Amino acid sequence: MHRSLLHPGPGPELPRAARSRAGQAAPLKIGKHGQLQEWLEDFDEACPNHRHTTHLLALYPGAQITRRSTPDLAKAARVTLERRLSQPNWEDVEWSRANLINFFARLGDGDQAAAHLLGLLREDTEADLLTFSRGGIAGAPQNIFCIDGNYAGAAGIAEMLLQSHQAEVEGLESRVQCLELLPALPKVWANGSVKGLRARGGFEVDLNWQDGKLTRARVLSLLGNPCRLRLDDKVIELKTRQGKAYAFNGQLQPL
Repeated sequence: MHRSLLHPGPGPELPRAARSRAGQAAPLKIGKHGQLQEWLEDFDEACPNHRHTTHLLALYPGAQITRRSTPDLAKAARVTLERRLSQPNWEDVEWSRANLINFFARLGDGDQAAAHLLGLLREDTEADLLTFSRGGIAGAPQNIFCIDGNYAGAAGIAEMLLQSHQAEVEGLESRVQCLELLPALPKVWANGSVKGLRARGGFEVDLNWQDGKLTRARVLSLLGNPCRLRLDDKVIELKTRQGKAYAFNGQLQPL
């Protein structure tokens, strides 16, 4: 595969008032079923097949839940997804299906992410590749065109190949952006390449892989910021100059 995709860039810093309120939010909890608790109390789900998963915002697009820093919460998020998907009448619409690509990519499960990418294309996409919200759900009399499945599906592909939402790596003290390479590569994408992925912190990344393993990476620094590159459990620090590109082999050794 060979695609040019944009990875979400860094958002604006939260206003001081918003930051002060953030600490007053209810903590993330694990419920009696092992799921990520949706409400302040551990209620049973009134509609277990519902398409909404707002309580998983901490997994994606947020970064409060990650498989390395909060493994118990990441496991609970997976249980939440499995419980929803186990319902025979789960509400499959374009954005709920596209969210699954991103959720499973953040959990490092490339095979599940790829399965839901195919589900988005097969079940929630017209012949012209525009996505729709399915008729019969939420009172809709017919399929309704919704572009968010296209946008979120493309974002999910980017998340499978490159993630940059974490600004810290275990064992390293300073806070710099971490660029994780091929974090959720599915088996069906054994060989491929991608160019032009954008990472938070001001980086453009090209990747090549063979037999499911990275063979070459190129990182172009757009702003001159430092970063860390992660490939599985290997992490290297990289100091950069604005406008300069840095190439690495499959073991993150400089070329």
